[in-house]
Amino acid sequence: MRQTLRVSTIVLAALGLLPACTGSIGDGEADGRRGGDDPPVDAESLAPSGHRRLTRTEYERTLRDLVGDSVVDAAAIELAALPSDEVKNGFSTMNGDVGAAYVEGTFGVAGAVGARIAADTSLRSSLSPCLAAPAPTTDCIGELAKTFGRRAFRRPLTEAEVAAVIETYSAGLALTPEDGIQLAFVHMLSAPPFLYRLEVDGAETTEPEIFALTSFELATRLSYTIWGSGPDDALLDAAESGALDTQEGLEAQLARMAADPRARSHAGLFFREWLRLDKVATPQQSPEFLAGVDPNGLAALAAEETERFATHEAFDASGSVADLFSSQTAFVSSPALAALYGVAPGDGVELPPERAGLLGRVSMLLETGETTHPIRRGALVRRRLLCDAIEIPDPSQVPPDQIQPPPFDASKTARQRWTEQTSQGTCGSCHARINAIGFALEGFDTLGRVRTLEPILDMTGEVVNELPIDTNVEVDLGDGAPVSVSGPASLATALSESDTAALCMARQWLRYSEGRIDVVEDEPKLEALIESGAQAGGLFALLTALPKQPGFRFHRQAQ
Repeated sequence: MRQTLRVSTIVLAALGLLPACTGSIGDGEADGRRGGDDPPVDAESLAPSGHRRLTRTEYERTLRDLVGDSVVDAAAIELAALPSDEVKNGFSTMNGDVGAAYVEGTFGVAGAVGARIAADTSLRSSLSPCLAAPAPTTDCIGELAKTFGRRAFRRPLTEAEVAAVIETYSAGLALTPEDGIQLAFVHMLSAPPFLYRLEVDGAETTEPEIFALTSFELATRLSYTIWGSGPDDALLDAAESGALDTQEGLEAQLARMAADPRARSHAGLFFREWLRLDKVATPQQSPEFLAGVDPNGLAALAAEETERFATHEAFDASGSVADLFSSQTAFVSSPALAALYGVAPGDGVELPPERAGLLGRVSMLLETGETTHPIRRGALVRRRLLCDAIEIPDPSQVPPDQIQPPPFDASKTARQRWTEQTSQGTCGSCHARINAIGFALEGFDTLGRVRTLEPILDMTGEVVNELPIDTNVEVDLGDGAPVSVSGPASLATALSESDTAALCMARQWLRYSEGRIDVVEDEPKLEALIESGAQAGGLFALLTALPKQPGFRFHRQAQ
Protein backbone atom coordinates (compact mmCIF):
# COMPACT_ATOMS: atom_id res chain seq x y z
CA MET A 1 0.00 0.00 0.00
CA ARG A 2 2.83 2.46 0.61
CA GLN A 3 3.62 2.34 -3.10
CA THR A 4 0.23 4.00 -3.79
CA LEU A 5 1.00 7.09 -1.72
CA ARG A 6 2.53 8.97 -4.65
CA VAL A 7 -0.63 8.41 -6.69
CA SER A 8 -2.66 9.41 -3.64
CA THR A 9 -0.68 12.64 -3.36
CA ILE A 10 -1.47 13.52 -6.95
CA VAL A 11 -5.16 12.86 -6.35
CA LEU A 12 -5.21 14.96 -3.19
CA ALA A 13 -3.37 17.81 -4.87
CA ALA A 14 -5.83 17.78 -7.73
CA LEU A 15 -8.69 18.02 -5.25
CA GLY A 16 -6.98 20.83 -3.35
CA LEU A 17 -6.99 18.77 -0.16
CA LEU A 18 -3.35 18.64 0.87
CA PRO A 19 -2.68 20.00 4.38
CA ALA A 20 -1.35 23.34 3.19
CA CYS A 21 -4.38 23.75 0.93
CA THR A 22 -7.14 22.59 3.25
CA GLY A 23 -9.92 25.13 3.61
CA SER A 24 -11.28 27.04 6.58
CA ILE A 25 -10.04 25.98 9.98
CA GLY A 26 -12.63 27.96 11.84
CA ASP A 27 -16.05 26.85 10.58
CA GLY A 28 -18.42 27.37 13.49
CA GLU A 29 -21.06 24.88 12.39
CA ALA A 30 -21.61 22.03 14.89
CA ASP A 31 -19.03 23.50 17.25
CA GLY A 32 -21.12 23.67 20.43
CA ARG A 33 -21.20 27.44 20.75
CA ARG A 34 -21.92 29.06 24.10
CA GLY A 35 -22.26 32.77 24.63
CA GLY A 36 -23.12 35.60 26.94
CA ASP A 37 -20.62 34.62 29.63
CA ASP A 38 -19.20 37.27 31.94
CA PRO A 39 -15.46 36.49 32.09
CA PRO A 40 -14.12 36.57 35.67
CA VAL A 41 -10.47 37.12 34.73
CA ASP A 42 -8.10 39.61 33.12
CA ALA A 43 -7.63 39.11 29.37
CA GLU A 44 -3.84 39.02 29.65
CA SER A 45 -4.02 35.91 31.85
CA LEU A 46 -5.74 33.96 29.06
CA ALA A 47 -4.18 32.01 26.23
CA PRO A 48 -4.51 33.86 22.91
CA SER A 49 -6.99 32.64 20.33
CA GLY A 50 -5.77 30.90 17.22
CA HIS A 51 -4.13 27.52 16.84
CA ARG A 52 -1.42 25.54 18.58
CA ARG A 53 0.29 22.86 16.58
CA LEU A 54 0.35 19.51 18.31
CA THR A 55 3.78 18.79 19.69
CA ARG A 56 5.63 15.76 18.40
CA THR A 57 4.59 13.83 21.51
CA GLU A 58 0.98 15.06 21.44
CA TYR A 59 0.75 14.10 17.77
CA GLU A 60 1.96 10.55 18.37
CA ARG A 61 -0.16 10.05 21.48
CA THR A 62 -3.25 11.32 19.69
CA LEU A 63 -2.60 8.97 16.78
CA ARG A 64 -2.14 5.99 19.10
CA ASP A 65 -5.38 6.75 20.90
CA LEU A 66 -7.17 6.99 17.55
CA VAL A 67 -5.90 3.94 15.66
CA GLY A 68 -3.98 1.83 18.18
CA ASP A 69 -0.35 1.04 18.85
CA SER A 70 0.06 -1.63 16.17
CA VAL A 71 -1.02 0.74 13.40
CA VAL A 72 1.29 3.53 14.55
CA ASP A 73 4.15 1.07 15.04
CA ALA A 74 3.73 0.08 11.39
CA ALA A 75 4.45 3.71 10.50
CA ALA A 76 7.68 3.78 12.54
CA ILE A 77 9.86 4.79 9.58
CA GLU A 78 7.63 7.70 8.65
CA LEU A 79 7.20 8.73 12.28
CA ALA A 80 10.97 8.78 12.79
CA ALA A 81 11.26 11.24 9.89
CA LEU A 82 8.98 13.72 11.65
CA PRO A 83 11.04 16.64 13.00
CA SER A 84 11.59 16.76 16.75
CA ASP A 85 10.28 19.77 18.62
CA GLU A 86 12.80 22.42 19.51
CA VAL A 87 12.58 23.20 23.20
CA LYS A 88 11.82 26.88 23.77
CA ASN A 89 11.79 28.53 27.18
CA GLY A 90 12.33 25.11 28.70
CA PHE A 91 9.43 23.23 27.11
CA SER A 92 8.52 21.61 23.80
CA THR A 93 4.96 22.92 24.18
CA MET A 94 6.18 26.44 23.39
CA ASN A 95 7.40 25.47 19.92
CA GLY A 96 4.67 25.98 17.34
CA ASP A 97 6.93 26.27 14.31
CA VAL A 98 5.63 24.63 11.15
CA GLY A 99 7.98 24.02 8.24
CA ALA A 100 7.93 21.97 5.08
CA ALA A 101 9.54 19.03 6.88
CA TYR A 102 6.68 18.96 9.39
CA VAL A 103 3.98 19.13 6.71
CA GLU A 104 5.66 16.44 4.62
CA GLY A 105 6.35 14.34 7.70
CA THR A 106 2.78 14.30 8.98
CA PHE A 107 1.52 13.58 5.48
CA GLY A 108 3.90 10.62 5.24
CA VAL A 109 2.73 9.26 8.59
CA ALA A 110 -0.91 9.67 7.56
CA GLY A 111 -0.19 7.77 4.34
CA ALA A 112 1.45 4.89 6.19
CA VAL A 113 -1.34 4.73 8.77
CA GLY A 114 -4.00 4.83 6.08
CA ALA A 115 -2.24 2.09 4.12
CA ARG A 116 -1.99 -0.14 7.19
CA ILE A 117 -5.70 0.26 7.92
CA ALA A 118 -6.76 -0.25 4.32
CA ALA A 119 -4.80 -3.51 4.06
CA ASP A 120 -6.39 -5.13 7.15
CA THR A 121 -10.08 -6.02 6.97
CA SER A 122 -10.40 -6.75 10.68
CA LEU A 123 -8.76 -3.43 11.51
CA ARG A 124 -11.10 -1.63 9.16
CA SER A 125 -14.04 -3.34 10.84
CA SER A 126 -12.87 -2.27 14.31
CA LEU A 127 -12.92 1.37 13.22
CA SER A 128 -16.27 1.11 11.45
CA PRO A 129 -18.08 -2.21 10.76
CA CYS A 130 -19.20 -1.23 7.28
CA LEU A 131 -15.59 -0.51 6.34
CA ALA A 132 -14.92 -4.27 6.19
CA ALA A 133 -16.82 -4.53 2.90
CA PRO A 134 -14.62 -5.15 -0.17
CA ALA A 135 -15.66 -1.78 -1.59
CA PRO A 136 -17.32 0.36 1.11
CA THR A 137 -20.15 2.61 -0.02
CA THR A 138 -19.98 6.38 0.15
CA ASP A 139 -22.62 6.21 2.91
CA CYS A 140 -20.18 4.07 4.89
CA ILE A 141 -17.41 6.62 4.39
CA GLY A 142 -19.78 9.36 5.48
CA GLU A 143 -20.47 7.42 8.67
CA LEU A 144 -16.72 6.97 9.18
CA ALA A 145 -16.26 10.73 8.87
CA LYS A 146 -18.93 11.30 11.51
CA THR A 147 -17.50 8.80 14.02
CA PHE A 148 -13.76 8.48 13.47
CA GLY A 149 -13.69 12.03 12.13
CA ARG A 150 -15.25 13.37 15.31
CA ARG A 151 -12.38 11.87 17.33
CA ALA A 152 -9.78 13.11 14.83
CA PHE A 153 -11.13 16.67 14.54
CA ARG A 154 -12.15 16.70 18.22
CA ARG A 155 -15.61 17.92 17.26
CA PRO A 156 -18.39 16.82 14.86
CA LEU A 157 -17.53 17.41 11.22
CA THR A 158 -19.62 19.87 9.26
CA GLU A 159 -21.62 18.65 6.28
CA ALA A 160 -19.03 20.17 3.96
CA GLU A 161 -16.22 18.36 5.76
CA VAL A 162 -18.04 15.03 5.57
CA ALA A 163 -18.61 15.60 1.86
CA ALA A 164 -14.91 16.35 1.37
CA VAL A 165 -13.91 13.04 2.98
CA ILE A 166 -16.36 11.21 0.71
CA GLU A 167 -15.02 13.05 -2.33
CA THR A 168 -11.46 12.08 -1.45
CA TYR A 169 -12.48 8.45 -0.98
CA SER A 170 -14.26 8.42 -4.34
CA ALA A 171 -11.16 9.77 -6.08
CA GLY A 172 -9.08 6.95 -4.65
CA LEU A 173 -11.81 4.39 -5.34
CA ALA A 174 -11.25 5.04 -9.04
CA LEU A 175 -7.92 3.26 -8.52
CA THR A 176 -8.79 0.57 -5.95
CA PRO A 177 -11.02 0.39 -2.85
CA GLU A 178 -7.87 0.20 -0.71
CA ASP A 179 -6.60 3.43 -2.26
CA GLY A 180 -9.91 5.07 -1.49
CA ILE A 181 -9.83 3.97 2.15
CA GLN A 182 -6.23 5.06 2.52
CA LEU A 183 -7.01 8.47 1.06
CA ALA A 184 -9.99 8.97 3.37
CA PHE A 185 -7.74 8.48 6.39
CA VAL A 186 -4.95 10.60 4.88
CA HIS A 187 -7.48 13.37 4.39
CA MET A 188 -8.64 13.35 8.01
CA LEU A 189 -5.18 12.84 9.54
CA SER A 190 -3.58 15.61 7.46
CA ALA A 191 -6.22 18.27 8.04
CA PRO A 192 -5.59 21.33 10.24
CA PRO A 193 -8.36 20.37 12.71
CA PHE A 194 -6.32 17.25 13.48
CA LEU A 195 -2.83 18.76 13.44
CA TYR A 196 -3.74 21.86 15.45
CA ARG A 197 -5.56 22.66 18.65
CA LEU A 198 -7.96 25.24 17.28
CA GLU A 199 -9.57 27.87 19.49
CA VAL A 200 -11.11 30.24 16.99
CA ASP A 201 -14.88 29.82 17.16
CA GLY A 202 -15.80 30.91 20.67
CA ALA A 203 -18.77 33.14 21.40
CA GLU A 204 -18.45 36.77 22.42
CA THR A 205 -18.60 37.75 26.07
CA THR A 206 -19.25 41.01 27.85
CA GLU A 207 -15.55 41.85 27.37
CA PRO A 208 -14.63 42.65 23.74
CA GLU A 209 -11.23 40.93 23.88
CA ILE A 210 -12.44 37.75 25.58
CA PHE A 211 -14.28 34.83 24.00
CA ALA A 212 -15.84 31.76 25.58
CA LEU A 213 -14.52 28.46 24.29
CA THR A 214 -17.00 26.26 22.51
CA SER A 215 -17.88 23.04 24.31
CA PHE A 216 -15.63 21.05 21.99
CA GLU A 217 -12.76 23.51 22.30
CA LEU A 218 -13.13 23.21 26.07
CA ALA A 219 -13.03 19.40 25.82
CA THR A 220 -9.89 19.60 23.71
CA ARG A 221 -8.16 22.01 26.09
CA LEU A 222 -9.08 19.78 29.04
CA SER A 223 -7.83 16.65 27.32
CA TYR A 224 -4.45 18.03 26.29
CA THR A 225 -3.98 19.62 29.73
CA ILE A 226 -4.52 16.32 31.57
CA TRP A 227 -3.59 13.65 29.00
CA GLY A 228 -1.45 15.36 26.39
CA SER A 229 -3.74 13.66 23.88
CA GLY A 230 -7.12 14.16 22.25
CA PRO A 231 -10.50 13.74 23.94
CA ASP A 232 -12.10 10.30 24.04
CA ASP A 233 -15.73 9.59 23.13
CA ALA A 234 -16.91 10.07 26.72
CA LEU A 235 -15.47 13.58 26.84
CA LEU A 236 -16.79 14.47 23.40
CA ASP A 237 -20.21 13.15 24.41
CA ALA A 238 -20.09 15.39 27.48
CA ALA A 239 -19.26 18.34 25.24
CA GLU A 240 -22.05 17.52 22.81
CA SER A 241 -24.66 17.06 25.56
CA GLY A 242 -23.77 20.31 27.29
CA ALA A 243 -22.49 18.55 30.41
CA LEU A 244 -19.21 20.47 30.22
CA ASP A 245 -21.07 23.76 30.38
CA THR A 246 -21.37 23.41 34.15
CA GLN A 247 -18.45 23.40 36.55
CA GLU A 248 -19.83 20.23 38.12
CA GLY A 249 -19.85 18.49 34.75
CA LEU A 250 -16.33 19.63 33.93
CA GLU A 251 -14.96 18.47 37.28
CA ALA A 252 -16.67 15.09 36.89
CA GLN A 253 -14.81 14.58 33.62
CA LEU A 254 -11.61 15.90 35.19
CA ALA A 255 -11.82 13.33 38.01
CA ARG A 256 -12.38 10.52 35.52
CA MET A 257 -9.49 11.62 33.34
CA ALA A 258 -7.08 12.15 36.24
CA ALA A 259 -7.55 8.48 37.22
CA ASP A 260 -6.58 7.33 33.73
CA PRO A 261 -2.95 6.16 33.20
CA ARG A 262 -2.58 8.80 30.50
CA ALA A 263 -2.64 11.51 33.18
CA ARG A 264 0.35 9.94 34.89
CA SER A 265 2.21 9.59 31.61
CA HIS A 266 1.56 13.23 30.73
CA ALA A 267 2.73 14.44 34.13
CA GLY A 268 5.85 12.30 33.71
CA LEU A 269 6.69 14.13 30.50
CA PHE A 270 6.30 17.45 32.31
CA PHE A 271 8.72 16.34 35.02
CA ARG A 272 11.13 15.11 32.34
CA GLU A 273 11.14 18.46 30.52
CA TRP A 274 11.03 20.63 33.65
CA LEU A 275 14.03 18.86 35.19
CA ARG A 276 15.86 18.48 31.86
CA LEU A 277 16.01 14.71 32.29
CA ASP A 278 16.71 14.20 28.60
CA LYS A 279 19.86 16.30 29.07
CA VAL A 280 21.45 14.26 31.86
CA ALA A 281 25.19 14.07 31.25
CA THR A 282 26.69 10.81 30.00
CA PRO A 283 29.58 9.74 32.27
CA GLN A 284 32.96 9.75 30.51
CA GLN A 285 35.23 9.37 33.53
CA SER A 286 38.25 7.07 33.69
CA PRO A 287 37.93 3.46 34.89
CA GLU A 288 39.87 4.42 38.00
CA PHE A 289 37.38 7.15 38.85
CA LEU A 290 34.38 4.94 38.05
CA ALA A 291 35.73 2.34 40.50
CA GLY A 292 33.60 -0.46 39.11
CA VAL A 293 30.48 1.58 38.36
CA ASP A 294 29.04 0.63 34.96
CA PRO A 295 28.44 3.91 33.08
CA ASN A 296 26.51 2.30 30.21
CA GLY A 297 22.98 3.65 30.18
CA LEU A 298 23.51 5.31 33.56
CA ALA A 299 22.16 8.68 32.43
CA ALA A 300 18.92 7.13 31.16
CA LEU A 301 18.52 5.03 34.30
CA ALA A 302 19.06 8.06 36.52
CA ALA A 303 16.55 10.11 34.51
CA GLU A 304 13.97 7.33 34.70
CA GLU A 305 14.42 7.05 38.47
CA THR A 306 13.80 10.77 38.95
CA GLU A 307 10.71 10.74 36.74
CA ARG A 308 9.33 7.72 38.62
CA PHE A 309 10.03 9.43 41.94
CA ALA A 310 8.18 12.60 40.94
CA THR A 311 5.16 10.79 39.47
CA HIS A 312 5.03 8.53 42.53
CA GLU A 313 4.85 11.54 44.82
CA ALA A 314 2.04 13.01 42.70
CA PHE A 315 -0.06 9.93 41.99
CA ASP A 316 0.72 7.34 44.67
CA ALA A 317 2.09 8.96 47.81
CA SER A 318 -0.34 11.88 48.24
CA GLY A 319 2.74 14.07 48.29
CA SER A 320 2.85 17.84 48.43
CA VAL A 321 5.14 20.10 46.43
CA ALA A 322 7.41 20.18 49.48
CA ASP A 323 7.80 16.39 49.25
CA LEU A 324 9.52 16.78 45.89
CA PHE A 325 12.37 18.37 47.86
CA SER A 326 12.23 16.31 51.04
CA SER A 327 11.12 12.75 50.28
CA GLN A 328 13.77 10.02 50.48
CA THR A 329 11.78 7.46 48.46
CA ALA A 330 13.50 6.12 45.34
CA PHE A 331 12.97 3.59 42.55
CA VAL A 332 16.37 2.07 41.90
CA SER A 333 16.22 -0.43 39.06
CA SER A 334 19.90 -1.09 38.39
CA PRO A 335 22.88 -2.27 40.45
CA ALA A 336 24.98 0.65 39.14
CA LEU A 337 22.47 3.22 40.33
CA ALA A 338 22.00 1.37 43.62
CA ALA A 339 25.76 1.43 44.20
CA LEU A 340 25.84 5.19 43.74
CA TYR A 341 22.96 5.65 46.16
CA GLY A 342 24.39 3.18 48.67
CA VAL A 343 21.21 1.07 48.79
CA ALA A 344 20.01 -2.28 47.48
CA PRO A 345 18.09 -2.20 44.17
CA GLY A 346 14.33 -2.02 44.52
CA ASP A 347 11.17 0.05 44.25
CA GLY A 348 10.24 2.37 47.08
CA VAL A 349 13.60 2.11 48.84
CA GLU A 350 14.60 4.82 51.31
CA LEU A 351 17.66 6.89 50.52
CA PRO A 352 19.98 8.45 53.12
CA PRO A 353 19.00 11.94 54.38
CA GLU A 354 21.56 13.72 52.19
CA ARG A 355 19.71 12.26 49.18
CA ALA A 356 16.37 13.86 50.07
CA GLY A 357 14.22 15.12 47.23
CA LEU A 358 15.27 16.13 43.76
CA LEU A 359 18.65 17.58 44.70
CA GLY A 360 20.09 14.26 45.84
CA ARG A 361 19.15 12.38 42.68
CA VAL A 362 21.96 11.15 40.48
CA SER A 363 20.22 12.68 37.46
CA MET A 364 20.74 16.16 38.93
CA LEU A 365 24.41 15.54 39.74
CA LEU A 366 25.96 13.56 36.86
CA GLU A 367 28.74 15.29 34.93
CA THR A 368 31.04 14.08 32.16
CA GLY A 369 34.38 14.87 33.78
CA GLU A 370 35.98 14.12 37.13
CA THR A 371 36.02 17.66 38.56
CA THR A 372 32.71 19.09 39.73
CA HIS A 373 31.27 22.24 38.20
CA PRO A 374 29.39 23.93 41.07
CA ILE A 375 28.38 26.86 38.88
CA ARG A 376 26.54 24.62 36.45
CA ARG A 377 24.75 22.87 39.31
CA GLY A 378 23.81 26.14 40.96
CA ALA A 379 22.50 27.62 37.72
CA LEU A 380 20.34 24.55 37.08
CA VAL A 381 18.68 24.86 40.48
CA ARG A 382 18.23 28.61 40.07
CA ARG A 383 16.66 28.35 36.63
CA ARG A 384 14.54 25.22 36.92
CA LEU A 385 13.61 25.00 40.62
CA LEU A 386 13.51 28.69 41.56
CA CYS A 387 12.56 30.20 38.16
CA ASP A 388 15.41 32.68 38.47
CA ALA A 389 16.28 34.37 35.17
CA ILE A 390 19.99 33.56 34.98
CA GLU A 391 21.22 34.69 31.59
CA ILE A 392 24.36 33.47 29.85
CA PRO A 393 26.72 36.48 29.84
CA ASP A 394 27.72 38.16 26.61
CA PRO A 395 31.37 37.10 26.08
CA SER A 396 32.19 40.50 24.63
CA GLN A 397 31.20 42.13 27.93
CA VAL A 398 33.25 39.84 30.19
CA PRO A 399 37.03 40.02 30.67
CA PRO A 400 38.67 37.05 28.88
CA ASP A 401 40.22 35.68 32.06
CA GLN A 402 36.75 35.46 33.68
CA ILE A 403 35.16 33.43 30.89
CA GLN A 404 37.36 30.38 31.37
CA PRO A 405 37.20 28.00 34.36
CA PRO A 406 39.52 29.02 37.19
CA PRO A 407 43.18 28.00 36.83
CA PHE A 408 44.47 24.83 38.46
CA ASP A 409 45.78 25.18 42.00
CA ALA A 410 46.55 22.02 43.95
CA SER A 411 46.21 23.87 47.23
CA LYS A 412 42.63 25.05 46.67
CA THR A 413 39.22 23.39 46.41
CA ALA A 414 36.85 24.03 43.52
CA ARG A 415 34.86 26.29 45.85
CA GLN A 416 37.88 28.43 46.62
CA ARG A 417 38.96 28.67 43.00
CA TRP A 418 35.48 29.52 41.70
CA THR A 419 34.95 32.09 44.44
CA GLU A 420 38.14 33.92 43.44
CA GLN A 421 37.21 33.68 39.76
CA THR A 422 33.65 35.00 40.02
CA SER A 423 33.61 37.46 42.91
CA GLN A 424 35.14 40.33 40.95
CA GLY A 425 33.94 42.62 38.16
CA THR A 426 30.80 42.05 36.13
CA CYS A 427 30.40 38.42 37.20
CA GLY A 428 29.74 39.08 40.86
CA SER A 429 26.04 39.95 40.81
CA CYS A 430 24.88 36.78 39.07
CA HIS A 431 27.32 34.48 40.81
CA ALA A 432 26.24 35.78 44.19
CA ARG A 433 22.95 33.97 43.46
CA ILE A 434 24.43 30.91 41.76
CA ASN A 435 27.54 29.93 43.67
CA ALA A 436 26.16 29.19 47.12
CA ILE A 437 23.74 26.54 45.85
CA GLY A 438 26.46 24.84 43.84
CA PHE A 439 28.84 24.91 46.81
CA ALA A 440 26.20 23.30 49.05
CA LEU A 441 26.14 20.38 46.59
CA GLU A 442 29.91 19.88 46.61
CA GLY A 443 29.33 16.93 48.93
CA PHE A 444 28.61 14.93 45.74
CA ASP A 445 31.19 14.03 43.10
CA THR A 446 30.50 13.98 39.35
CA LEU A 447 28.85 10.56 39.58
CA GLY A 448 26.64 11.75 42.41
CA ARG A 449 28.56 9.81 45.05
CA VAL A 450 28.72 11.24 48.55
CA ARG A 451 32.14 12.58 49.52
CA THR A 452 33.80 14.60 52.29
CA LEU A 453 37.16 15.08 50.57
CA GLU A 454 37.75 16.62 47.15
CA PRO A 455 40.46 14.94 45.07
CA ILE A 456 42.53 17.58 43.27
CA LEU A 457 43.47 16.34 39.81
CA ASP A 458 46.32 17.68 37.70
CA MET A 459 46.22 18.00 33.91
CA THR A 460 47.05 14.30 33.49
CA GLY A 461 44.19 13.20 35.73
CA GLU A 462 46.46 12.19 38.58
CA VAL A 463 45.31 12.89 42.14
CA VAL A 464 47.87 15.27 43.62
CA ASN A 465 46.01 16.33 46.75
CA GLU A 466 42.83 15.80 48.77
CA LEU A 467 41.15 18.68 50.54
CA PRO A 468 38.20 18.78 52.95
CA ILE A 469 34.97 20.06 51.44
CA ASP A 470 33.09 23.00 52.93
CA THR A 471 29.35 22.92 52.14
CA ASN A 472 28.29 25.61 54.62
CA VAL A 473 26.70 28.56 52.83
CA GLU A 474 24.16 31.36 53.13
CA VAL A 475 21.54 30.96 50.40
CA ASP A 476 19.03 33.57 49.27
CA LEU A 477 16.08 31.60 47.88
CA GLY A 478 14.02 34.72 47.25
CA ASP A 479 11.85 34.37 50.36
CA GLY A 480 13.37 37.23 52.33
CA ALA A 481 16.38 36.76 54.57
CA PRO A 482 19.12 34.34 53.45
CA VAL A 483 19.01 30.83 54.89
CA SER A 484 21.98 29.12 56.54
CA VAL A 485 22.63 25.79 54.82
CA SER A 486 25.17 23.15 55.84
CA GLY A 487 24.96 20.82 52.85
CA PRO A 488 22.58 18.88 50.58
CA ALA A 489 20.17 17.75 53.31
CA SER A 490 19.62 21.20 54.79
CA LEU A 491 19.43 22.76 51.32
CA ALA A 492 16.67 20.26 50.49
CA THR A 493 14.86 21.25 53.68
CA ALA A 494 15.17 24.94 52.82
CA LEU A 495 13.71 24.34 49.36
CA SER A 496 10.85 22.28 50.79
CA GLU A 497 9.93 25.26 52.98
CA SER A 498 10.46 27.89 50.28
CA ASP A 499 7.50 29.80 48.89
CA THR A 500 9.65 30.71 45.89
CA ALA A 501 10.26 27.06 45.05
CA ALA A 502 6.54 26.27 45.38
CA LEU A 503 5.66 29.23 43.16
CA CYS A 504 8.23 28.08 40.61
CA MET A 505 6.71 24.61 40.44
CA ALA A 506 3.30 26.15 39.75
CA ARG A 507 4.81 28.56 37.22
CA GLN A 508 6.56 25.77 35.33
CA TRP A 509 3.35 23.70 35.15
CA LEU A 510 1.45 26.72 33.82
CA ARG A 511 4.11 27.33 31.17
CA TYR A 512 4.14 23.70 30.11
CA SER A 513 0.35 23.35 30.02
CA GLU A 514 -0.49 26.60 28.26
CA GLY A 515 2.58 26.78 26.03
CA ARG A 516 3.43 30.37 26.95
CA ILE A 517 5.45 32.46 29.35
CA ASP A 518 3.40 33.68 32.29
CA VAL A 519 2.66 37.37 32.84
CA VAL A 520 1.89 39.42 35.93
CA GLU A 521 -1.85 38.94 35.35
CA ASP A 522 -1.32 35.21 35.95
CA GLU A 523 -0.46 35.74 39.62
CA PRO A 524 -3.99 34.95 40.94
CA LYS A 525 -3.97 31.72 38.95
CA LEU A 526 -0.53 30.82 40.24
CA GLU A 527 -1.56 31.55 43.81
CA ALA A 528 -4.52 29.18 43.37
CA LEU A 529 -2.18 26.48 42.09
CA ILE A 530 0.17 26.99 45.04
CA GLU A 531 -2.72 26.77 47.49
CA SER A 532 -3.73 23.47 45.90
CA GLY A 533 -0.18 22.15 46.05
CA ALA A 534 0.45 23.01 49.69
CA GLN A 535 -1.94 20.41 51.11
CA ALA A 536 -1.49 16.65 51.56
CA GLY A 537 -2.01 15.19 48.12
CA GLY A 538 -1.31 18.68 46.88
CA LEU A 539 1.07 17.77 44.10
CA PHE A 540 -1.68 15.80 42.36
CA ALA A 541 -4.13 18.61 43.14
CA LEU A 542 -1.78 21.16 41.59
CA LEU A 543 -1.40 19.11 38.41
CA THR A 544 -5.19 18.93 38.04
CA ALA A 545 -6.05 22.45 39.25
CA LEU A 546 -5.79 24.45 36.02
CA PRO A 547 -9.14 23.27 34.57
CA LYS A 548 -10.84 24.42 37.78
CA GLN A 549 -9.62 27.99 37.38
CA PRO A 550 -12.17 30.62 36.23
CA GLY A 551 -10.23 31.49 33.07
CA PHE A 552 -10.02 27.93 31.75
CA ARG A 553 -13.23 28.38 29.73
CA PHE A 554 -12.03 31.48 27.90
CA HIS A 555 -9.43 32.72 25.45
CA ARG A 556 -8.43 36.21 24.42
CA GLN A 557 -8.36 37.65 20.95
CA ALA A 558 -4.92 37.36 19.38
CA GLN A 559 -3.20 40.68 18.68
